[in-house]
Amino acid sequence: MRVSDDGALFVMQRFDLHNGERLGFEDMTVLMGKPREPTGHYKYTESYEAVARFIAALCRDNALESLQRFHRRRD
Repeated sequence: MRVSDDGALFVMQRFDLHNGERLGFEDMTVLMGKPREPTGHYKYTESYEAVARFIAALCRDNALESLQRFHRRRD
């Protein structure tokens, strides 16, 4: 991830493709049951702490590994 040279764009590597194959993925807000809002602001109403609690509850036996992966991804 980086910001373009002129500072106008946020550049991110595609994460939904692997070796030319489309990967399925779910947005965390979908998994948390957040209602769709026309403005899109619903996506930004939860904290990292709330997402971590949700991951821990959802993953139970694999909570530690899942939380470690979540932490690495947000850095």
